[in-house]
Amino acid sequence: MNLLTSQSLRVLKNGQECEKSINDIGDLSVNDIVSPRADFRGALYQLLIGILQTCFTPKDRKEWMQCWRSPPTSNELKQVFEPYLQAFTLDSPIGEPAFMQDLTLDEGEEKDIAALLIEAPGGKTIKDNQDHFI
Repeated sequence: MNLLTSQSLRVLKNGQECEKSINDIGDLSVNDIVSPRADFRGALYQLLIGILQTCFTPKDRKEWMQCWRSPPTSNELKQVFEPYLQAFTLDSPIGEPAFMQDLTLDEGEEKDIAALLIEAPGGKTIKDNQDHFI
């Protein structure tokens, strides 16, 4: 699965929920992102902004204004994202890093996926059994 090309981004398109790829965010009929939680929605917006800042940075103010007036099409975004496809692969072969994975962190600490959620208690809270109100 690749985050840029898979149809896994839930959006509102002309008032209807549907799944699109990140390549399709230039579609003017896409009105908003749909997410089960507000913090996930904010994270998706940040991810999209970061991808565009990295892959589609305008050279100057004039080019930025051109993009503002006439947003890139899905095909233009697909071409711009092409060199970055490998970096957004989630199911990489064993031994190769997947999206946001660094295999060189020898002193890293293994954690549950639930620890990524905003309401997850920290290590000390779990150790001291103080997570009554989480």
